[in-house]
Amino acid sequence: MLNRESLYEAFYQTLRGLDGFETVTRFWQDYTKIPKEKQPWLCLSDGLGDKPDMKALGLPANWSLACELTLYCQVPQGKTRGPIINPLLDQITNLFDGTPTGRQTLGGVAYWVKLTGEIRPYGGIIEEQVIVPIPVIIVTGGIVETGKIP
Repeated sequence: MLNRESLYEAFYQTLRGLDGFETVTRFWQDYTKIPKEKQPWLCLSDGLGDKPDMKALGLPANWSLACELTLYCQVPQGKTRGPIINPLLDQITNLFDGTPTGRQTLGGVAYWVKLTGEIRPYGGIIEEQVIVPIPVIIVTGGIVETGKIP
């Protein structure tokens, strides 16, 4: 049985274990509302689109749950953004690659959590604020819920 909240909460708790972030939250806010002292700021936004994929009769649907991580970070004037945001991005992307199976499963709650698109930082070249949207998908389904391969 699909339980979206347990998936999102497991992902959030995994993100909270990352170093170097002043704030990790599930409550999205515009960057103009986040003080410099609360950055680097990382948010998990969920509910961006759910898609069922029926694989076999008698097995639960595999669900793809779209979500997004948003990173806000300040880059001091006169500094380049790379040395500041790259270590933060490395921690995030290593969550998806650095597992023994090559898949992030959130401790077995999900079948696979993976990046789904380009990571493109905005800002930080002229102005101090950098915004980085990171598209992610959580895949769950038959293998997690029944132990059978979907």
